[in-house]
Amino acid sequence: MAICNHDGRQYTSALVAAVRLKQKKQVFEILDEVKANEVKADKIYGRVVGVACITKQHELVCEILDYMHANGVDTAGMYVSARRLAFKSGEYDFVLELLRLMQKHGRDPTEDYKHQLMSLHKAGLHDRLQSVFEAMRKAGCVSDEDTYETAVDSAIRVKNRELLISILDDMKCNASLSRTPTAVFHRAVGVAVWTNQPQLLFDVFDFMDHTDTATSAVYTSGIRSAFKAKQYDFVFDILRKMTENGVDASGEYSHAVMSFSKLECYDQVLRAFKAMRELGYGQEKVLCTTALRAATKLDRHDDVIAICNGLSVCVLPAVFADRTSFYREGASQAYDVVWYFVGATIVEILYSFVSALFFTVAFYPLVGFKGFDTAVVYWLAYSMLTLMQVYQDHMLAFVFPTEEVAIVAGYLINVIFMMFMGFTPPANAIPSGYKWLYKISPLKYPLSTMVSLVFADCDELPQWDDTAGAYLRQRGLAARLSTDGERAKP
Repeated sequence: MAICNHDGRQYTSALVAAVRLKQKKQVFEILDEVKANEVKADKIYGRVVGVACITKQHELVCEILDYMHANGVDTAGMYVSARRLAFKSGEYDFVLELLRLMQKHGRDPTEDYKHQLMSLHKAGLHDRLQSVFEAMRKAGCVSDEDTYETAVDSAIRVKNRELLISILDDMKCNASLSRTPTAVFHRAVGVAVWTNQPQLLFDVFDFMDHTDTATSAVYTSGIRSAFKAKQYDFVFDILRKMTENGVDASGEYSHAVMSFSKLECYDQVLRAFKAMRELGYGQEKVLCTTALRAATKLDRHDDVIAICNGLSVCVLPAVFADRTSFYREGASQAYDVVWYFVGATIVEILYSFVSALFFTVAFYPLVGFKGFDTAVVYWLAYSMLTLMQVYQDHMLAFVFPTEEVAIVAGYLINVIFMMFMGFTPPANAIPSGYKWLYKISPLKYPLSTMVSLVFADCDELPQWDDTAGAYLRQRGLAARLSTDGERAKP
């Protein structure tokens, strides 16, 4: 076929017709004529490659690109347009074929592989991503942090554990990464939480532990994602993994207690608080107060008592941590033991009164108590209660050899004193043989003071009934009992 006037538009029309008719031999004859006549062929090549892609003649597209490369024609734009057309028509395998051909022609396909990964991810075609990532590795292309993020995200979404581990192993062996990309772990943990896949979540954590790349920030991001997704079981799974992998989780446990309290998930508050105690983490007063509020809301009387016991021994970890340095400095005669005792005693006075002040300022008006003078006395009584418990813990820490034994002893002492402090059971119901425990209970005095301050100031005193053996809380009930008594008289 010969075209007389060497018009580029006529060559284009002829090539398009030949491609649509699948006349491969005629296509290359026209291209030879275009070359021989030195016609400007950029648009011609672009049009013929586009038509071949649209008509899904993949072999012809590759042969045209080979022809262009052999004749020194720049193929960069052709590859981009061919890849886009193939992607739009869903010919994903042909896209990979084009990328392999690009590398064969001496062009670096790394950026094109990355673009393909991103395009598949945006389109939600996560199951197609595995073949692209494997082809990218076989081609020797170097992946960056964004590539690994996208690949890990898709692997988790399609629940492909084998692919996930393969991607993480490839990332570990990638020498081009100056440091381990923690953003990849952040992305992996977040996606595993949102898609509710605990096994893949644990796989990521185990990989971090085995490669010594575990950081508290990754665990923290997972916990934040679990709260946003309302996957509360994941919160405790992540906290447990933190402790198993040797990462300090005390701060995250504290955050979990406060977050669950804000969400009014009181069962979860107690669950997190109990886990903290089992792990031996120190519990600040605000956490104990939060857990106490949750236990009260749920009517968990056993938990209320347990938390109150925990308040009394929360200083033990700090004292035991300081005991090593005390023995070391005492052995070296750095100072006299008496001055250590004096210093520890004085500093606790300031701490107890200040912490009790903050507690009273927040708690007293919150529950509806009134009166400045009463609040001051309440603060003093609460300060003395706190100071007494702190000094008791100091004594236990230096009497017993280990922290665990001291905690058990503290629980035992407080349970006995709380049982006989005159509230449950009341003082008049305590058997006479145990009255001496009621009289020596140190908890009786500050608690009686605080209760009498806020509950004993009544405008009308309740009426005592000898028949019922109790106070009558309602005047109507007292009147009815009086009437019934009159009727019962002969």
